[in-house]
Amino acid sequence: MGLFVSIAAYCDPVLGFTLARARATAARPQDLHFGVVDQCQEPPADSALAQLAPARLTYQRIDPVFSRGPCWARSLALA
Repeated sequence: MGLFVSIAAYCDPVLGFTLARARATAARPQDLHFGVVDQCQEPPADSALAQLAPARLTYQRIDPVFSRGPCWARSLALA
């Protein structure tokens, strides 16, 4: 059994910290699956995303200019 964590972030400077903290506090990080829609100018460093292993990550970055709001981003994260 796994746990899906959906995150729709908009220009969030602490997104990497949030993901790392969720992984660090999980009793079974291998059962986590993060679905992240990051609406920012620049993606977080690859090292920040790589530290999430063994959790799974589905990551999509969208330029904030093309964002359609939080509900739209949440629907993308679930797809």
